[in-house]
Amino acid sequence: MSHPPKRRIPWFTLHRWLAVPVWLLLTLICVTGTVLTIAFEIQGLWDPAVLATAPQAIAGPAAEQSLNAVLAAAAAATPDGIVTALGRRDLHLAYEATLALPDAPQARAFINPFTAAVQGITLGPGFTGTLLALHGWLLFPGDYTTLGWYGVTALAVPMLGATVTGLFVYRRFWTALVRPRIRLTAGARVFWGDLHRVGGVWGLWFALLMAITGLWFLTAAVLAGNGVRIFPPPKPVATRDAPETLPDVDAALAAVQAVAPGFRLHYLTLPTQPGQALVLFGDRGTALTGKYGHRFYLHPQTLDITAAITPQEMTALQTTARAMGSLHFGNFGGPLTKTIWTLGGVMLSTCLIGGGIVWLHRTAKTTKPGKTTKPGKTTKPGSGKTAFRRRLPGFLPLAVLAVPLLTIGSYASGRADAVPHGRPLPAQPLGPHSATLWLEEEPDGTTGAVVILSPEAARTARRVTVQRDGGKAVPLRGTPYRLRGEMRPAAGSGAVTVTLETRDGSRFSTIWAAE
Repeated sequence: MSHPPKRRIPWFTLHRWLAVPVWLLLTLICVTGTVLTIAFEIQGLWDPAVLATAPQAIAGPAAEQSLNAVLAAAAAATPDGIVTALGRRDLHLAYEATLALPDAPQARAFINPFTAAVQGITLGPGFTGTLLALHGWLLFPGDYTTLGWYGVTALAVPMLGATVTGLFVYRRFWTALVRPRIRLTAGARVFWGDLHRVGGVWGLWFALLMAITGLWFLTAAVLAGNGVRIFPPPKPVATRDAPETLPDVDAALAAVQAVAPGFRLHYLTLPTQPGQALVLFGDRGTALTGKYGHRFYLHPQTLDITAAITPQEMTALQTTARAMGSLHFGNFGGPLTKTIWTLGGVMLSTCLIGGGIVWLHRTAKTTKPGKTTKPGKTTKPGSGKTAFRRRLPGFLPLAVLAVPLLTIGSYASGRADAVPHGRPLPAQPLGPHSATLWLEEEPDGTTGAVVILSPEAARTARRVTVQRDGGKAVPLRGTPYRLRGEMRPAAGSGAVTVTLETRDGSRFSTIWAAE
């Protein structure tokens, strides 16, 4: 009795179908992620302002300036700048202060930790911020909840599938670990094919890790889109006004280290509105939860710890979130893990580039020289509709890449966010101050309102609300100069009222009539 032949799974076809349509996007994401791992070190090659260079006369941790001195230098860096955050990514890098400005969404000041001197100011996100946006959401408008973010994280699905099917296509793949072979003189297709296989095997662990963490980021985005907050904010602190002066950050750090010995500060955010706390982010040597696994909320005046999130008290979801972030970026172990993650990214990028070039060689030979397709006609390699149709899926992502190609210049310089999205309304007086209003109609029927305050109004503001005629007053949140809120549809005339309450209790209102 004869048995029907056993059907074999077409692993190569599956591998090609999963990889070819997204290989351009995956290559871009992988290359930018690899560079992003050591972005500040690369930027330091042409911009020494990001590096922590100690004067020859002094050196060592004891010679570093206090945090209060660094913050004071950041606050004095620009005439109307308001410091909103301060961080330091590694000991060989300078402090990076985030500043709110009246004529730009933000600026970054780099302060030398040894002299507290401002070494440089960058408007907009700069090199590293632009690279992060390109890697994370392809510079699509918005950030972590945009179509670009969902699209990039969804690439983890074909990436995981192509990685698994590649193991079945490349029989005895483990031999490339002990005897990697790259033939330099056997032709371009053979060379890139060898590079594709060797890079894939040596970068196998990294490809699986990036695919798994990418799936987590997709899951986190879906949760955030449905109103699930992995790290819900604590209750507001009892402050009627934001501090008029910078809080004593050195004393705050000492208070945290008293209850959490060994705490190392990496980042902090300053309160700019009533009810906001001084927040310190850091670690105590716990690698799994990364550099920001510990966060402490302090009252900005009394420096009492009002809330804390530590690895010991995290939920399973919070621990997963912190661990996935650390494993994706590889910044939890200092220069060692950054080097390992960079090498893993190089291997994976080599695999993707090599695979794409091999595919181009394959599709260039869809017909043979001299083969007759119609009476009296012959074809050339790569000519005709067959070659075009086979190459078309691999170049479809070019349409998606049009967005970053058209916007990367304005995004890097900060011009993209210098003007809010939506419809601008003329500037109007707000008591002795002035304000500008921008309105943006959202798909769900709400109206986004962005109020830009003058420097005097921003420094004296206690509370700012926006109200549509017939609706409820909505408190605005954001940076001191740019405040945003969402107004629900109302049955009134459509006129919009902005009310400013200052620290001395005065209230000023102005009305923009409906158009």
